[in-house]
Amino acid sequence: MIFHFASFVVNEKNCTLSNNQQPIEIEPKILSLLCYLCKNFQRAISRDELIEKVWQGRIVSNAAINRAVGELRKIIEVDVKDPQYIVTISKVGYRFNATVIQPDSHPIADSNRIASLKKLTINRLILPLSLILFALLLITWFTYTNDKTEGEGKSQFDISQPTPLTTIKGSAFKQQVSANQQTVFLHRDANNRNVQLWLQPLNLPALKLTDDKFYYTYAIFKDADTLFATRFDNLTARKCQIIKLTISTKQIDKITDCAKRAVTYLAFDGESRKLYFNYRDSVSQPFAIRSLQLDTGRIQQLTHANPKGNARGDYLFSLSPSNKKMAIFEYQQDGTAMLKVTDINNPTEVSRYKSYDRVSGISWFNDNVLLISEKNGVISYDLSTANSEDIIRGDNITQANFFSDLSLLTYVKFDVTRNIYQQSTSAQPPEKPLTHSAYTNFFPSYANTSNSFAYFSTDSAEVDVQLIDQTGTVTKLNFPEAIKHVSNLIWARDDSAIFASINSKLFLYSIDKHQWREIKTDLKSIHHVEIINNQEAIVSSDDSGDWQLWQVNLSTQTAKQLTKNGGYSASYIADRDILLLSKYSQAGLFELDLNDLSETTIKADFKITDWNKWQVRGDNIYLWENRNIISLNIDSKIKSAHWQLDETNPLHFSINFDASKVAYSVTEQEKSTIWKSTVLQERKPSGI
Repeated sequence: MIFHFASFVVNEKNCTLSNNQQPIEIEPKILSLLCYLCKNFQRAISRDELIEKVWQGRIVSNAAINRAVGELRKIIEVDVKDPQYIVTISKVGYRFNATVIQPDSHPIADSNRIASLKKLTINRLILPLSLILFALLLITWFTYTNDKTEGEGKSQFDISQPTPLTTIKGSAFKQQVSANQQTVFLHRDANNRNVQLWLQPLNLPALKLTDDKFYYTYAIFKDADTLFATRFDNLTARKCQIIKLTISTKQIDKITDCAKRAVTYLAFDGESRKLYFNYRDSVSQPFAIRSLQLDTGRIQQLTHANPKGNARGDYLFSLSPSNKKMAIFEYQQDGTAMLKVTDINNPTEVSRYKSYDRVSGISWFNDNVLLISEKNGVISYDLSTANSEDIIRGDNITQANFFSDLSLLTYVKFDVTRNIYQQSTSAQPPEKPLTHSAYTNFFPSYANTSNSFAYFSTDSAEVDVQLIDQTGTVTKLNFPEAIKHVSNLIWARDDSAIFASINSKLFLYSIDKHQWREIKTDLKSIHHVEIINNQEAIVSSDDSGDWQLWQVNLSTQTAKQLTKNGGYSASYIADRDILLLSKYSQAGLFELDLNDLSETTIKADFKITDWNKWQVRGDNIYLWENRNIISLNIDSKIKSAHWQLDETNPLHFSINFDASKVAYSVTEQEKSTIWKSTVLQERKPSGI
């Protein structure tokens, strides 16, 4: 059955969707939803009806339906925030506000449909003439531009239509393809929190290579029957190993240890038999690239990252096809990643290029062109000309790899739905969603005198700050610049303002004026913010060469260093005039007396990496511990368990003003699939 609405054509039999005769990628379930809406346009459709007809009666959450509708809106709506076709009907469901035509069906009595059919017939007569005129104009323009600048602006890349490389449920990612077209990838499903290794042979079903207690983080081929991989012992200690796995026997042998609590990437040079990996000696030190000679066991440090601040250093990397150069991304203090290229045989020769936002992958197209996975998809970068070109666009595209021997481009398409949930000491059921988005909501922060809360959201396609007040009204706060990375949100003690550490800068949002402003201090990098009163704030910064706490006067916008022994996140207790703090390079929670600056240890075993998973309310410190929110009394040191969270490692949580509620983000749906395209040829501009 074929449906026409506006400029769209839906072919139910062939499972295709096009707009203005241009094919559109769409998931099968999303297409089924669209077909059902087309068959039932201009009437209210309940969620229960959608579950019965589209999901065949399976148990499906409202969040899953919302996500599917949200994905469909992204495809067919001009503005997803103001949908014209899929309209939400309060307390009912949805209505498809389109005039749908079925050209192959009998005439429908409805006058609107008859008019639409007549219009379609006229359009079919006019369309061929329009196409002829358009073609003539196109030929004229093309001839003119060719005569003017022959070859100018042509793409180097001719990429085939993408097809799925993996189809199994769950999340498949971080793929590597061998010369015989086998694909190794990481996989996680809802029933197993530990990521495992899978193998996708060519034209055969996928095979599970590992099924153990380890959490695998990366894998590459040594040869057709051997893999190198990295893995954690568990998600708590996160001790790291580099291992060798023989595919035919599934024999696993440990090669060496790798950096604790760090995702370790790998590259292999078969000729020199060197295995390259990123490494750091401790959590507080930056990464550098090392090599391991497999025959002698010798380990050498290849790069030396900028040690300043908490930049992650040399993290992502890729060997060139000739194995003579290495492209590296060095993470910077502002959250971007600097591209640099080094000579393998002379690593002190480093060429630096440009910085990118939210980099997730790097791969060589040839010895002079790189493919980079960044915030908006995959781009190319020519090292000799500094020219870039869009290859695949989409903020859900990541981890692209190109395999030159196969002319094969692979990448990951992901979809995550994350909402803010709340647990209460009195409500039943104890857990309920506070947001109902098909996108991502995270990092909630409760007010200090009410149950209003602020949080980060991607509901508007870009990260922004949103506020839900006590009446449930949602307000977008329209942050004044693109949000690249965030540290924390916190309310003024009287709830007159919201303070935020965003993009390594300090911002204030006035609740009354509905306006953001930056607190411009002399500090170059600001991480965490805590409020003393409406005139003073505490921030962490590494301007002194190490992470310390600084006191900021909000009126004069001046800062003075407060600590000398380190400080990374902090909480001020007004009635005691003390500051509780964590440190960047030392485990533990500490108490700092602001009168004499004396320091004592409150909790010695507090993890460095949990810097944003603690909060003070009253006389208690609330902490994340073994999937529970616990309280630790500051005076008695007595611990009490309060709420259990099903999340393995929540990004953050927030306790409300009277400590009766906790808010946190829950990943409702997470899936990713690996796709592939063939690069048919490398087109070059004429004259080269």
